[in-house]
Amino acid sequence: MITLLRRAILVLAVVLAAGAIAYAWNPALVLAASFRAAWWIGTAGGEGGECTGHWSPPIDARMPYLVPFYPETRASYRVIGLAAADDAGRPYTYRLDGIGRAARYHSVHLYDGGSGDFIAGRSDETLGVGAGEPFTLRIGAAQTGIDLAAPPGVTALALVERIYLGEGDEAAPRLSAFDADGAPAGDCPSVLPIPASLRDPARTAERQRSFARIAGRESDLIGAGDAAPIRFYALHAGSVPFFANPDVVYGFATLDPGDGRVALVSVPLPPLRAAGSQMTGFRYLSACLGGERETSTSACLSDTEMPAGGVAKLVIGGDDEALRAAAAARGAAFLDTGWFTGRRVLIVRQLDTRNPPGGGDPAAYAVAPDFTAAAPLDALDLSAHLGAAAPRGAYCATAAFLSGGCVFP
Repeated sequence: MITLLRRAILVLAVVLAAGAIAYAWNPALVLAASFRAAWWIGTAGGEGGECTGHWSPPIDARMPYLVPFYPETRASYRVIGLAAADDAGRPYTYRLDGIGRAARYHSVHLYDGGSGDFIAGRSDETLGVGAGEPFTLRIGAAQTGIDLAAPPGVTALALVERIYLGEGDEAAPRLSAFDADGAPAGDCPSVLPIPASLRDPARTAERQRSFARIAGRESDLIGAGDAAPIRFYALHAGSVPFFANPDVVYGFATLDPGDGRVALVSVPLPPLRAAGSQMTGFRYLSACLGGERETSTSACLSDTEMPAGGVAKLVIGGDDEALRAAAAARGAAFLDTGWFTGRRVLIVRQLDTRNPPGGGDPAAYAVAPDFTAAAPLDALDLSAHLGAAAPRGAYCATAAFLSGGCVFP
């Protein structure tokens, strides 16, 4: 009995040590694997081609730390992974029967499950239904009657339903699988691979080098006495390998509040527009804080918590009631830095379903070039393209901020 107990303790110690080493090496990959395990444990049913029970639980503010890919915590996501074909290479077809959501924004997007790259999708403005009205989408290899078509060579699919500022807790849409003959596919052919963007060491290393370059430029700006050394850069959805929303352009900055300092960030906010409106403006805006290495999120602010058409002031620091009170007293919102292991990433989302985003608003991040690892950072800085409409930030000693010092850039 003692020998068995010792073996059990040894196995547990090895598992814990391996998990700690893996987390130190690639925390985002560990989070993705953990999420996949949780999704697999929670799946239910699946006979007769019924896949509805294989949707993930809603990904929202209740579980942001546990999910990679920088989820928006003021939204709710559901994810399901599906095989594109059976073992003989014959394609599956899927039928999604959904209901238009009562929400600011609602979409269904199809991705390559192996790479995380966007394939096709529908937003609330292209689904053609109102809140509470039914719609049907057919998903599979390109053929007559397919709404969301996967290109040749894709072996795994991923569907993501997004609901931004939804009203109520609505059930997952029904999803059914059919074989190449049009019959129900038997057991639901669900799979959820970890995207190559997290498994590929070269791509992970490239992200880390890019973040290091940004941190180096920030240090240079601080050394030069720049009043706003925290600069933002644009990421267009097509270059984001994290199941990116194609209706969003991202403005991002890396920052390092800590060592007795907070980050003060000013985010100019362009106007909003309602679904279907042709006015200039965006459908949704937000600011989210995540971990550079984990790619998960600790907190977000939606445009309902920021002054649309004005300038949002953000204070980013360790969770402290005095800091929260000082931020509120200066008309600023507070974002907790969380427990992440490295620098933080602040992501500002501009969401619109039109092209160009914002109806051509000059403050659209889409006017700036897409961030690339090789391009000079000066040329990618949003300030170089948007001027005063670009977000920017600075650091302030915590004690100075608490005593009323420092100004927002």
